[in-house]
Amino acid sequence: MSEKKEQKKSTKKENPKKVVNNNTKKKLKVIGMLILLIAIIVIGIKVIIDINANKNQNGDKTGMNQTGTEHMAEENVSIAEDGTKVNISEKIKEEKELDGLKITDMEITEVDNVSTIIAKVKNDTEEEKGEYAVEIILLDNKGKEITTISGYIGKIKAGGSMSLSASATYDFVNAYDYKINKK
Repeated sequence: MSEKKEQKKSTKKENPKKVVNNNTKKKLKVIGMLILLIAIIVIGIKVIIDINANKNQNGDKTGMNQTGTEHMAEENVSIAEDGTKVNISEKIKEEKELDGLKITDMEITEVDNVSTIIAKVKNDTEEEKGEYAVEIILLDNKGKEITTISGYIGKIKAGGSMSLSASATYDFVNAYDYKINKK
């Protein structure tokens, strides 16, 4: 009988394939948990970045920008849903005259730190005008110069009109008024 017991004991030894499968299953569980943990961390970071981006886009309520310095209130600016800044100063829209040309309907916008000026230029004179460089001097509410932007008015026939556009990688959308001169 003792031989039969020994045979049973020897057949009860674990199958090497089962040992390998158990170790592989444990390793797969650990790898799966690590992947899940990494995914949770990545999602958490994304949520934090999105929250901070929304704070920056909607304006920081503390009155401080990212560098910790106070920023000026942009009272002549409206922000569109897509984040575009639009100048709303009535003085910007007022008609100006240069060399008999009427500059009207000026708009200033800013997207991704590129500010753009667009205005209508009309020649109500009896002769052809234009074809020269201009400087657009942007002013704040106190009449102080913010910046000067260069532009160009092309040739406009008598009674004709055209668009004037100029842009710069500088945020001047908060301008209150402007002057325009030939260069």
